[in-house]
Amino acid sequence: MNFVRPSKGYSFYGQTTSLCETCLRLVPAKIVIEGDDVFYLKRCGEHGAQKTLIASDAAYYRSCKDFIKPGDLPL
Repeated sequence: MNFVRPSKGYSFYGQTTSLCETCLRLVPAKIVIEGDDVFYLKRCGEHGAQKTLIASDAAYYRSCKDFIKPGDLPL
């Protein structure tokens, strides 16, 4: 018997930490690309699943990642 996993309709790009839109607690988030849009998919234990648009141009979002540098300690 062959099991076929249904398509999710998005491409996984990475993961990060975001905020619940209701209680502003830190929650884990997947960064996903759907078409040309980039979203955070996140789940708050109290408020459930949330989907937040973070960019409407996936190519631009990817190119911006090339300019991120590690944080510096203040002097």
